[in-house]
Amino acid sequence: CTKLAKLFVESIDRVVQELGYCCGRQYAYLPKLMLCYGKQQCWEIPPYGYYYYYSNSEPSRFNLSSSKYIFCANCFHSIKSESILIGDDSTQTLVEIPKQIFLLAQNDIREPEIMIVCIVCTRRFICNTCIREYNIKCKGIRYIVQQLPVTDLSSRLEEHVNQFLLDKYCHESHVTIRVLSSSDKICEIKPQLKKYYPNQVADNNYSYRTKAIFAFQEIESVDVVFFSMYAQEYAECCPVPNTYRVYIYIIFGYSTFLSTETLSSTCLS
Repeated sequence: CTKLAKLFVESIDRVVQELGYCCGRQYAYLPKLMLCYGKQQCWEIPPYGYYYYYSNSEPSRFNLSSSKYIFCANCFHSIKSESILIGDDSTQTLVEIPKQIFLLAQNDIREPEIMIVCIVCTRRFICNTCIREYNIKCKGIRYIVQQLPVTDLSSRLEEHVNQFLLDKYCHESHVTIRVLSSSDKICEIKPQLKKYYPNQVADNNYSYRTKAIFAFQEIESVDVVFFSMYAQEYAECCPVPNTYRVYIYIIFGYSTFLSTETLSSTCLS
């Protein structure tokens, strides 16, 4: 079936492109994350994950204003009783709902991508047919990552990362790195912090430098962020324990990187 579907898509693409459309495919977004009503540390249900839900037929009931209450499978099975107490406000009287009326479902609803019509012939986007017939000049993309300012730090990181990819025989995945923010800030010592930790915090405020470093990869002519790093740099003027310290917060986006198997934390080592 997969091979037959692939052949159908390739065949239908040629047909609809001759009619002036971009393609004959239907695109959809991945299922969204869903919030779990259970434990505080369990706050989301991933795409294609299973969950239990209670459909509230009377949203006007006291302390039950939502139409649906969702529990992930782990939270649902961790409740040993035959009923679950739910409510919008935990300080108010909770409503007891039997577990047997909860329904099992999967977070697999994909939202179709909205069709954008051509401003000339009502086809998708400004179709190639109208571009040829009406000699429409398409404007280039003004905001691209290559036009962002280059710093010595971003240049060195970019060279190091791309050399790493070349060593891993990943020649098609060029990475662009830019320092999007670099500014000096003041760390303000709150009075309550001094009160509770008199021997562990500084008496006065002190400065530090914050930086935001992003890595981009061009995917289908679009600059996509797959890595970001936020750093706080403390110099010699900062008191202990922050003297000559750097605190780093990293966000990865492995799923957006085309060659995931070559992406490693050693890229920035």
